[in-house]
Amino acid sequence: MSVKKPSPQWKKFQPSVQDPAILSMHSNASVVNMNVNAEIQPPVPKIRETGVIDKKQHSYGFIQCCDRDARLFFHFSEYSGNIEALKIGEAVEFQMSFDRRTGKPVAVGVIKVDSALVSPEILNEEKVQGTIVQEAKVIKQKNGTLPGVQDGLGRVTYVHNGECFFLPYGLDDVVPSSAAPPKTGEDVLFQIATDKRDGKIRARNVESLESPSQRFAGVVCSMKDTFGFIERADIVKEIFFHYSEFKGDISELELGDDVAFSIQIRNNKEVAVEIESLPEGTVIFEDIAVEMVKGKILKMLKSSNRRPSEALAGRIMYETSKGLIEIPFGEKDQRGECTLLQGDTVEFQIATDRRDKLQRATNIALLEETFDYSGDIRETGIIAALKDGYGFIYCAERDLRLFFHFSEFMDLTYSPRLQDELQFTVDQDPSQPTRQVATRIKHLAKGSVSFIKVLPAVYIGTVDKEPSTHKNQGKNKEGEPGNIIYDYEGAIQQIPYYLKDVTDQNNLPHFGDKIDFQIGELKSTGKKQAVKVRVVLRNIAGRCHGFVATIKENYGFIETADHEKEVFFHFSSFNGDTNDLELGDEVEYTLARKSSKVSAENIRKLARGTIPAD
Repeated sequence: MSVKKPSPQWKKFQPSVQDPAILSMHSNASVVNMNVNAEIQPPVPKIRETGVIDKKQHSYGFIQCCDRDARLFFHFSEYSGNIEALKIGEAVEFQMSFDRRTGKPVAVGVIKVDSALVSPEILNEEKVQGTIVQEAKVIKQKNGTLPGVQDGLGRVTYVHNGECFFLPYGLDDVVPSSAAPPKTGEDVLFQIATDKRDGKIRARNVESLESPSQRFAGVVCSMKDTFGFIERADIVKEIFFHYSEFKGDISELELGDDVAFSIQIRNNKEVAVEIESLPEGTVIFEDIAVEMVKGKILKMLKSSNRRPSEALAGRIMYETSKGLIEIPFGEKDQRGECTLLQGDTVEFQIATDRRDKLQRATNIALLEETFDYSGDIRETGIIAALKDGYGFIYCAERDLRLFFHFSEFMDLTYSPRLQDELQFTVDQDPSQPTRQVATRIKHLAKGSVSFIKVLPAVYIGTVDKEPSTHKNQGKNKEGEPGNIIYDYEGAIQQIPYYLKDVTDQNNLPHFGDKIDFQIGELKSTGKKQAVKVRVVLRNIAGRCHGFVATIKENYGFIETADHEKEVFFHFSSFNGDTNDLELGDEVEYTLARKSSKVSAENIRKLARGTIPAD
């Protein structure tokens, strides 16, 4: 079984000439010769390089450069640290200079660095299958020097495009988890490493195919008819799997499930095999910082139909002690689905991927301070209707029932209720350009929203018609308004009012009563109505007397004291228990006009004989 591999740079393993164990600085083959008699040396760019300690003597040593094919002399006085603790093979950083006496290049300003940060190689991620043709051997150090570069190396062969190639490897290239170093003839998997200094290649991370397979972990990220893909937890990569490799009921496997698996090479590609479910939460891709960070959106995500390379296309800028920093974010990184715009102030947390250490912003939430400078025109209203996931708002500033979706609430913990008061931004519906919708919605405290602008002037008027005491089930749920007449600059004016606009609900004004009021303008339409209506003087002269002439189910008629006509009344207008009302009872009442007809209101039963007999 073969795998498509990167083209090698040589076919046979050719050992290079052995480097002498001890070379003097003056005869070092890798040092560039210069004019000894030169009095002035050319300036050397101050570039820091990395390398590995190749050799140590009593007062000096040599460094093998990692990024170029060179071996530099250094004196112990140039090392910043305990020279006794510095060991052969350890990584260092240095600057190249020239010896004043010989003109040869030397290393100065030598410091020890983390070996994990220094590598003279580029490692190909793809694994290659091959066969061991020569085993690697253990070679001991002699006289404090490292063995030659080819000492003890083994060889592995593999086929690429019909040709057979050989690569060297050492015992330190064998995967530690292997039970034993692979033997001659064994099939192995390995990765190809290219030396940045000379372009030579070798095998790394060699592991036997016959050894127990290594287990990996990941999350199911895609599922098709008979196959899917797993996002790996060890590297930033997805791996293919067939449903037949799942050890369990495939119908129970879902997107987002944590799984464990092994890897095999099939048709020159890595595939996941022996897949098993793991407990939820086992696989963790990233670490999320607890601290909340404040920033500003520089770039928004354009659409959901973006390429994989644009998965983190959004950008947020935030301030740190080292200056301004940009951080990416993706479509799943917002907390909720409230509309976000470029320039918005947001808070977020920083997530660091465990695999490649890349950072991104997540749990992004819109901050209310955005509206202090964003230029958004914020409007108010109350919830008029609620459906499954959406609703409608009665707008205070415009004559409109505005659609909204629950996803636009800034507070994810808020549960909307009828008559709740809201603040929002009006925007065009992206799916229906002719329709407007409410976005970036904030829940307000009760009493925050006013539909009417109250003018300061106070007027005196007379109740010409009382409002309906029963709410209609139709469009106008406030019922029929009453009517007030008043004098304004010598002209008689009329203005409607509703029961809710009476200040004292226990002292309602009646027909003919003197009242004071203020004028309110509806913000949405500009229409005027009386508000803060208050009784100033009762219409005492308007009290009438009569006899109960007719009693029906919930209404009746009163015959006037002069017996000339009958006046309609509703039981709700009687001050008392209507069960005590009988035909012929003497009553006192006032007249009111609630529609086109006059009716009796404020009916009070009188003692028999109160009304003089004719």
